[in-house]
This record gives sequence, structure tokens and C-alpha cells, in this order.
Amino acid sequence: MAQGEAVSDLPLDRLPRSIGRRLSVEFPALIRSGRFVGRCSIGYFSYFNGSVAAYDTDIGRYCSIAPDVMIGAPEHPTGWLSTHLFAFDDRGGFNGIPEFEAIRSDEPFAPATARVTIGHDVWIGRNVTIRRGVTIGNGAIIGAHAVVTRDVPPFTIVAGIPARPLRQRLPKATAERIQALAWWNYHLDRTALGPILYSNPEAALDRIEAAIRDGTLRPNPPAHRHFEQRKGEILEVTPNG
Repeated sequence: MAQGEAVSDLPLDRLPRSIGRRLSVEFPALIRSGRFVGRCSIGYFSYFNGSVAAYDTDIGRYCSIAPDVMIGAPEHPTGWLSTHLFAFDDRGGFNGIPEFEAIRSDEPFAPATARVTIGHDVWIGRNVTIRRGVTIGNGAIIGAHAVVTRDVPPFTIVAGIPARPLRQRLPKATAERIQALAWWNYHLDRTALGPILYSNPEAALDRIEAAIRDGTLRPNPPAHRHFEQRKGEILEVTPNG
């Protein structure tokens, strides 16, 4: 693929209007209603069920994200002379305005560049805010209207302001088994799995593990496509482009 090639084989209605500096996507993923800022990635079969904004965020596979979610929004210093953008080398919407460039400081503000990592099979409820630098583990659930200010362990259900653990989503042994198996790295083909009831996690794991052992369930390796937006046009680029 040529560097900066226009997207021709992918319907543009599968990409959001704003993709930030770089957006890496494993298709299919339903992200049309999202807004991405900075460098972001999102995995296979993850979806936004309404307006979502993500800043410098990596989202895994099979994530379910409800409307009005804010992920990794910029932060401001609270103990500096000013909390304004000019004080910490962030142009924001003032980019290219000479008057702003004349006063803008080059001093970095480390929390403003911290990334958010969201694991696989994470469910995020409506109107959730996730602070920069947070990691949300595989299989976690974030209750509606929560404000997540610290890391969430795998398979933990959290809620509240600030978000606090309520309980574990699954028994410890089952969660550990899922973590070790990493089912999201396989193509869960029903013809290979046969009859399977996901409502019974242990039985479903038995069937998936058996299909992996006998070679009927094939791995689904990472397959991101990379996009940039230049002068209003969405272009597909090489991973290091």
C-alpha cells in the first residue's frame, strides 16, 4: 500500500468524522459515533453505542461502550500559576493563532500526555468519565455515571464517584482461566465450536479449550488498519508512516 493512500475499499460510514493524529482499527468495529483525539486504537468487534470521545486511548477487542462516555480527556495543572493551556504547552483550539503562540509556554505537563488502556471484553456504562493514565483490566464492568480515577483490576465491577469496586464479576478461578485462555484472540466460529452456551462460563471454556487443542478453532491475530486525517480527507497509512 502506498503511503497516504485514500481509503477506497472501506465504506467511509464505518469511520468516525474525527480520527485524531492516528487511528488504528481492527474491523469490524462500530465506531462511527465516536470522536478520537491524538493516537488511538480499537479492537475487533468493539463498538460505541452513541457519542464517545477518546483521547490517546487503546481499546481492546469485544468492548461495549455506552453513549456519552469521555475517555482520557485533557487535564490541567492545579498548583501552577495558571490552569490555562498557555502554561503547559497545549495549543488546543488556539493552534496557529499568533497571539496565543506568543504567550504559550514550552513547559510540559506530564499528566496531559498519559494514555488510557482498556482491555478486552470491557463493558462501560452510560455517561462514564475515565481519567488519563488509567488502565481497565480485561472483563471489567464500569457502572453508569462513574468517574474512574484509578486502575480497575480484571473482571471487577466498579461504580460511583469516584468509582470503587462493588464485586468480582466471576469467581476467581473462572476469571483466571479466562485470562490464561484469552478467548478474544481466537475466531469463535460456531461451526468449530458446535453447540455452546455462553451463559455457562465453565462449560463454554471447556468447549473453547477443546476446540483449540484439536485445531478446529483458529487464532485471530491482530490486524489493525491505520488511518490519518489530512486536510479533511481520511487516508490509510502504513503502521510506521
